[in-house]
Amino acid sequence: MTIRQFEDRLSPNAVSVDYPVPCHRVFYIMSGSAHVSSDAGEQVVPEDEAVHTTGRATVTAGPEGATLWRWEVFVSQAPDDGLVKATGVSCDQKLSVETALPEAAGYLIRCERADFPLGSETPKHTHLGPGIRSLLCGEVDAEIGDERAVYRKGEAWFERGPDPVIGRSSPTLRTAFVRFMVLPAHLQGRSSFQYWDEKAKQIPRSQNFKQFVDKPIVL
Repeated sequence: MTIRQFEDRLSPNAVSVDYPVPCHRVFYIMSGSAHVSSDAGEQVVPEDEAVHTTGRATVTAGPEGATLWRWEVFVSQAPDDGLVKATGVSCDQKLSVETALPEAAGYLIRCERADFPLGSETPKHTHLGPGIRSLLCGEVDAEIGDERAVYRKGEAWFERGPDPVIGRSSPTLRTAFVRFMVLPAHLQGRSSFQYWDEKAKQIPRSQNFKQFVDKPIVL
């Protein structure tokens, strides 16, 4: 499976972008607004909201333009580079990862926002599926397995799922990220979070979550 993420910036005046390669996508609007059309229907998406699309998709910026994060999923290698080339549009790939699907009878995609209190720490934990996180604001010091890194506004990172994770937010900066995950379908409406051990259960979870997409898919 390939999971990849892009940042697309659409100028004002109803600039439109076509995404011709069929796949499951999630568009999260970082700023502005957009009209999103696909096989899943049509929807006007405001700032700090997200929408799932299937098949091909077209996005038209609102009057103030739009900056959006776009995640895409392919069962094998991606068929193209995914970069958008159109007048009034700029595009950067943030991350592309090939990873194994979790063993499951079916799958769902989830997109949600996590906000951290200042200087907070997550319990050591895992998730029941892989995904990409991108920092909206602030700073996160993340331990993922045997590796540790500090991520800042706009940066993206990958979590495989079974690797233990501890996240520490900045003590001075408001911190939030948006994450996109592929999970077993039986987790619809349920958390993918798993405490690492009994010690981790003693640390309270203090983050606040806003869920945008939690939808079964066929891969």
